[in-house]
Amino acid sequence: MLRGKVAIITGSAGALGSAVTRTFLENGATVVALYHTEEKFSRLRESLGTLNGALIGVQGDATLPDDCARLVEKAVTEYGKVDILVNVVGGWTGGKTLEKTDTEEWDKMMNLNAKSVYLCCRAVLPHMIEGGYGKIVNISAKSSAREGRKKRSAIYAASKGAVRVLTQAMAEELLDENINVNCVMPSTIDTEDNRRMMPKADHSRWVPPQRIADTILFLCSDKAIEINGACIPVYGKS
Repeated sequence: MLRGKVAIITGSAGALGSAVTRTFLENGATVVALYHTEEKFSRLRESLGTLNGALIGVQGDATLPDDCARLVEKAVTEYGKVDILVNVVGGWTGGKTLEKTDTEEWDKMMNLNAKSVYLCCRAVLPHMIEGGYGKIVNISAKSSAREGRKKRSAIYAASKGAVRVLTQAMAEELLDENINVNCVMPSTIDTEDNRRMMPKADHSRWVPPQRIADTILFLCSDKAIEINGACIPVYGKS
C-alpha cells in the first residue's frame, strides 16, 4: 500500500510507534524514525529482522524545533522527499484535579502532545507543499471528545483536544495542496505500561496497538484520498 513512499514516524520505539513502524515497513514504505532512547530503538531494530534495510533512525526530541528540523532534513537528504508524517509522540498524566495541577505538568502535556505535532508539521510541510503530495496523521484521544472526558485528567484532555482542532485547521489550510491531514482518537491502548498502571482493568476491552496502526496505514494510503480533516474514533470497547 505504501511502496515507494518515504514516511517519518515520531515516537517510533514506543508501543504504538513500533507497531506503526513495522506495519509501514511491511507495506513497502521507507521509514525515517525519530526515537528518544537508544536502548528502545535498538530493541525495535532487532525485532524487525530483515525489514531493517528500509529503516533509518534519528535520535531526538520532538518538542525541540532544531531536532524536528534535523529529522526532516535527514529524510530529505537521504531520500529526496517526505510523503508521510505520523506524529505518534505523546504521553499521559492525570490523577489530579485542575486546582492541584502545577504549571510544570501543564507544560509537559502541552509540549509532548501538542507542541510536538506543531513542530514536526511545520518542519515537513514546506517539502510536502513543494512536492505536491502529503499524508499527515496525528494521534488525539477519546479524552478530547465529550464522551471520553474523565475526571482528574483535564490537562491531558486539553492537550489532545488541541491536536484534534489543529488537525482540522491544517486540513482546511492545505485543502488545495494535495495534502491530507487526519487524526485517530484511541481510547485506552493495550500496552505493558497501561496494564501495569491498571492491573484490575478488563484488558480485553482495550485497543491493541496493531489495530490503531492498521487504521493509520489506511489513512496514509491513496485509498483514503478523499478523507481529510477526519478525527476517527478507535475506541474498541473501552
